[in-house]
Amino acid sequence: MRIRTQLWAAGGVATVVGVVAMLGLLYVTRLSAEATRAQADSQEVAREVNALLALTLEYTLYGGGQRITEQWRARHAQLASTVDTALARNSQPAEPLLALRRSVEPLPELFDRLAGVDDTAGEALAQRRTQFLVERLLTEMQEVAEARYRWATAIGEDQRLQQGLFTAMVVGAPALLLLLLLVLAAMVGRRVLHPLARLQAAADAVRSGHGDVRLESGAADELGDMARAFDAMTAALRQEGAARIASERHLRLVIDNVAGLIGYIDADRRYDLVNEAYVRWHGRPMADIVGQPVASFYTPSGFAAFEASLTRAFAGEAVHFDIELVHRGEPRALHGSFIPQRDEQGRVVGVYTMGSDVTELMRTQRQLRTVMEASPLGIMVRKVGQGCVYANPAWQRLAGLSLAQSLGDGWMAALHPEEREIVRARLASPSYGGAPYTTEQRYVRPDGRVLWVRINVAEMREVDQLLGFVATVEDITARRAFDGVLAERTDDLARSNAELEQFAYVASHDLQEPLRMVTSYAQLLARRYGERLDRDALEFLEFIDEGGRRAQALVSDLLSLARVNSQARPFEPVPVQAVLTEVLRGLRIAVSDSGAQVTHDEPLPLVSADRRQLHQLLQNLLANALKFCGQQVPCIHVGSVRDTDGRWRISITDNGIGIGPKFHERVFVMFQRLHLRNEYPGTGIGLAICKKVVERHGGRIGVESVPGQGSTFWFTLTDGSELPLLERP
Repeated sequence: MRIRTQLWAAGGVATVVGVVAMLGLLYVTRLSAEATRAQADSQEVAREVNALLALTLEYTLYGGGQRITEQWRARHAQLASTVDTALARNSQPAEPLLALRRSVEPLPELFDRLAGVDDTAGEALAQRRTQFLVERLLTEMQEVAEARYRWATAIGEDQRLQQGLFTAMVVGAPALLLLLLLVLAAMVGRRVLHPLARLQAAADAVRSGHGDVRLESGAADELGDMARAFDAMTAALRQEGAARIASERHLRLVIDNVAGLIGYIDADRRYDLVNEAYVRWHGRPMADIVGQPVASFYTPSGFAAFEASLTRAFAGEAVHFDIELVHRGEPRALHGSFIPQRDEQGRVVGVYTMGSDVTELMRTQRQLRTVMEASPLGIMVRKVGQGCVYANPAWQRLAGLSLAQSLGDGWMAALHPEEREIVRARLASPSYGGAPYTTEQRYVRPDGRVLWVRINVAEMREVDQLLGFVATVEDITARRAFDGVLAERTDDLARSNAELEQFAYVASHDLQEPLRMVTSYAQLLARRYGERLDRDALEFLEFIDEGGRRAQALVSDLLSLARVNSQARPFEPVPVQAVLTEVLRGLRIAVSDSGAQVTHDEPLPLVSADRRQLHQLLQNLLANALKFCGQQVPCIHVGSVRDTDGRWRISITDNGIGIGPKFHERVFVMFQRLHLRNEYPGTGIGLAICKKVVERHGGRIGVESVPGQGSTFWFTLTDGSELPLLERP
């Protein structure tokens, strides 16, 4: 039951008791009724005043809110209504009651002024205005309480007079009224005062820092509502405190895991906060750093290096600095910042310090400058919008300009007049920059001597922003002169090689007919006159025939070697497997006679090649594998694999006699034979032809072999899968 309802119920009971008493004694009852009514009105007003005063105190202590504001206005309206009721019941109201009514009237206007204080006008002004209005409101409430007290005092005086006059007549009625008052007081103490005391104690506990206090009231009256509101408030405070603690932990975790030095220096220039990087920097536990003067961690000269910057920060300036100092016995370089912290009045109360140890960076920069100063190559650095900002001694010697003369656009004085306009146009081009590039230009020294220089230009970028360019300059005047002579000699050599190749082709072609005639007539003499010739003559004819055939084979191989370039065809996508099938078809008799087993990977790749020359290459290598098999049945495998440079590596592996390591290069040289002709016939040109074919295709050829364990001849060709497949002519 609501307290207001309880109070009305108690008043009703008192009224009933008064009516019953007046039935016995009209006069006494009338006087008692008036006294009781006046007393009840006084108590009702007292309760309303106390309740209004409690709401006023709650408002001033804990801040306003819509709920409290509405309760206050409702309570004031109830108080005014109660006072008006008391006035209506008294045909001749007493002066204290009128004074009470006058003191109640100005309260709403004053409360509305307090609730409407504008916080945006400035916090200090708002606080003073609020304090003034609170004092006014409390003073007016005190006036109400005093007026109520004077009215209650007047009522008491009347009662005492009436009781003195009619004690004997109304002993029973006052005794009963007193009993009712005691019951009401007990009820008020149990239902109002005790909960208020608990609420006050809980508020004191929260004020002292105990945020886990809970009232857990189940009452359905106004004080129960206040207790539940108090519990909700403490829960919100606990949640807010937990969030603040979690936020502080997260902040601590972040700053402790930042590589830079982060700390806070209070107004006494003592460390109030440092992160783990500061602990490592000073080499002491955090407990030995926090609270200690900053100057105690540095030598006098080391602290003096940044003391002026710290003083400027405490004067209110954000300071960024670079210093070098001796710290913990070692020279260190530090890049840092001091950021002042201000209070509500704008006074600097501390300084945040942030820094990073850039010792290694400074050391690297010095080393880089030393390298650049000592470099025999000219080095020049240009920044966007500034021109040249650095030129090393080698560039100065090369251009004949000093560093001061080279800065900005002064370096362009070293350019040849014909080059200068080209360079200006390139620098002004919107597309200037991008990938590193190399160019050759002419420099003109102050003495008029012209130099050719090779320039390599690279960008300097930070993220996506172009900062400038670095150029290395090399004097290539002598090389240019040598290149001219070399180009002439190369042209002469190319012409000579072409003439020699043409000569070899013509000579090989023209020698075929005389050699055929020699061998043919030697064979004819042996057939027709063999019976007439003696043994020596027949042996001589056999020598002539063998020499002619050997010469024919040699001339044929020389002709094939000459045709590698003279009759070369354009490259096309060629399937290796198809060419291998053609080669094996041509070697089928040799394969059948030797009983050889020839296998290959499935599938073999598509390569970019001259099909006819690829046929000749595979034929020569397979023929050698069949020839140099020793006493074993030949086992040959043709394989393919991607090389590291993306080319196809084709290999022919056999189980033949093998080749010693010292002959791995020699076998590809023309006329270099490793065996006697009566052991293994041949001209010694076949592998030379293979090498020339592979080199024409831009590949490499080699052999991997161990004597007695077979050989693997391999060569590389470009992948042909991306070229259009042409029909074979």
